[in-house]
Amino acid sequence: MRGCGIRWFLTQKLSWSLVNAFPHSTFFWEGIDGSQVLTHFPPGNSYDLKGRVEEMLKAMNNNKDKGHVNHSAALFGFGDGAGGPTQKMLDRLKRMRDTDGLPRVQMSTPDRFFSMLEKEKTQLLTWTGELFLELHNDTYTTQAQRWSDYVERYVSSDSTSPELREHLAQEPVFLPRNLRQIRKCQCGREQQEKEGKEGNSKKSMENVESLDKLECKFKLNSYKMVYVIKSEDYMYRRTALLLRAQQSHERVSKRLHQRFQAWVDRWTKEHVTREMAAETNKWLMGEGLEGLVPCTTTCDTETLHFVSINKYRVKYGTIFKPP
Repeated sequence: MRGCGIRWFLTQKLSWSLVNAFPHSTFFWEGIDGSQVLTHFPPGNSYDLKGRVEEMLKAMNNNKDKGHVNHSAALFGFGDGAGGPTQKMLDRLKRMRDTDGLPRVQMSTPDRFFSMLEKEKTQLLTWTGELFLELHNDTYTTQAQRWSDYVERYVSSDSTSPELREHLAQEPVFLPRNLRQIRKCQCGREQQEKEGKEGNSKKSMENVESLDKLECKFKLNSYKMVYVIKSEDYMYRRTALLLRAQQSHERVSKRLHQRFQAWVDRWTKEHVTREMAAETNKWLMGEGLEGLVPCTTTCDTETLHFVSINKYRVKYGTIFKPP
């Protein structure tokens, strides 16, 4: 990294490790060539803090290098899906700039923050070697061998194209972390259900909404597994924003459609005459126009996202050529 001109490194992801907690928050990371990079892992263990007092206290108490450095970063705002901070978050942090009993909070930039850390670098410890995240893993050799055996046994050269055979011959990338997360969620759900039946956590189960409707299918023409549309598998708190979104989905969808339809109607009234609309409808339905392939157009109405839409289907006839 130093060879590429990188002097500083910050990441929050190592806080996701499943087994071993990393022992440092601010340290020097030394590579195999002996070069070092000043590294910081925000002790808040999140990249979307909301500026609350308990979050700042956690960041202060969780700093594993207290006594060596006096500064740490707190990443706040809506991190997933972007969006940044809200005014409420900024107001909360502003109140903690100089409040007794709370860590001193100040807005800064990465350059200023790492410059402050460099002033205290004589007190920092050094980590030599790999920084390993115990969550993201790569392909297991046994899985790759099973896939190779499957391709060799069931994929015949007569039924597949050269491009597909070449694609299937490549070593696949499995994501066991996804399986672990799903199993962990399922085990937690089963444990809650078990405790709920025993009467130990009836209250906690009443506050949880779950649905198991995720479906997958195997495409024989491409040997790929795909998810079925409109199937889902989730578990969330009844007080979570997901429930509010589901409750307001119909109302919001209809309001947006009405707003868009009103704009379309205004534009049509100003720019489209009745004759133009009639000719367009004839063209769309394949009626009374010369030089077009004979066809029959049908219009069916269906509901999509709580709104009625027209679904057109075209069936072309046979073209007869004179002898």
